[in-house]
Amino acid sequence: MQPNPSRRAHPKTRTGCKTCKSRKIKCDEQRPACKNCLKHGVACGFLASPSLDPMLTLSQHAGELNFLDLELLHHYCNFTAQTLSDNPLLGDFWRLNVVKLGLETDYVMRSILSLAALHLAYLNPDRKDHLLEKSMLHHEISSRTAVGLMEHVQDENKAHLFIFSVLTIYIGKSSRSRFR
Repeated sequence: MQPNPSRRAHPKTRTGCKTCKSRKIKCDEQRPACKNCLKHGVACGFLASPSLDPMLTLSQHAGELNFLDLELLHHYCNFTAQTLSDNPLLGDFWRLNVVKLGLETDYVMRSILSLAALHLAYLNPDRKDHLLEKSMLHHEISSRTAVGLMEHVQDENKAHLFIFSVLTIYIGKSSRSRFR
């Protein structure tokens, strides 16, 4: 069978982001977030060789949740969220609505986990170093994604980016006031 002469060959890429690869669409490979991911307000994770960018490799390694992350989410829902406001209705907002946004986007969930790790580190000095490290890792990964999305705020991601920003303020305030 002869190839169709009207169809031109195009170069394949193996370095596009995971999201475009899973959606089976062409990735423009812009960093920190490609245009497709920005357009849809989703986390953009690139596949990179370890020798090129150790931070991307770190984020890929940290890409999956583990039991500590589940403990952090539990702690956030049951304790941390209630400390974010004296108003019980706002406490419910932080516990229910914000977690729902976190389930929709990786960068909000990682911000939630980062704040919970800081709170848990404050309450458990014997685990402080490990929890602070985990908090910084989650916040670094979430920031990398969210900052790329902030250049192209859309209706689909504006609530997520707003909550990310507020959580970042809480993270910064907690880091400075509790761990000097």
